[in-house]
Amino acid sequence: MQTTEKKKSSATERIVITGVGLLTPVGASCRDTAAAILHGRSAYTVHETVQVLNSPSGDVLRGEVVWTLRTENRDL
Repeated sequence: MQTTEKKKSSATERIVITGVGLLTPVGASCRDTAAAILHGRSAYTVHETVQVLNSPSGDVLRGEVVWTLRTENRDL
């Protein structure tokens, strides 16, 4: 059986933060996100609402249409 020993911290121990990462809908980095916010850009969009009866998730679903089936393939 392997045991782990807890390291005791001392008053002279230093913690260094080497970077900050950020991934948001308006930017893929801290700089991009900050620029988007400062320029008033938003990633908010209105999503389509679909009525679904007898669904375990509820009667209304909201989401973005990513793909649709062509009319001739709807029976698949």
